[in-house]
Amino acid sequence: MRTLFLFLFATIILTSCKKDKFTTAPQISFKSVNPDTWKKGISTPGTGPVLSLTLTDAEGDLGFIRGKDTAYVYLQNNLTNKLDSAFFPEMPITNKSNMNVTVDVLLTNFLVSSGADKTDINYFDVYVKDFAKNKSNVIKTAQPVYYIP
Repeated sequence: MRTLFLFLFATIILTSCKKDKFTTAPQISFKSVNPDTWKKGISTPGTGPVLSLTLTDAEGDLGFIRGKDTAYVYLQNNLTNKLDSAFFPEMPITNKSNMNVTVDVLLTNFLVSSGADKTDINYFDVYVKDFAKNKSNVIKTAQPVYYIP
């Protein structure tokens, strides 16, 4: 009887801890920021720090479709608490069920300075919403971007 109880207890614990990799609500995780330092005024358009995220979604209803509703990446700069959004990069049209991709977001337009002549440290809270408006988990960038005025 004791063995049966321990077996049932272990089975319940193992099955309740199992987390499905692909869910209806998108799931994101921090991958990297590169480069992690950016100097104001010396940028070439389209260049700058890039935030890389790993994204999974069961339906794959994410991306940018020109002329239609689109999914967004939301970034809140923790220096100012300002929330802003960016279009998803265009993704190839393929069978997107059980999507597992890397998403790169250019951070140049989201970096802020405190106005003083000092290096500011920019961290971001990030989440995404898919076409069905399902919100992902919210992550904080594990690596800052040093913004030099």
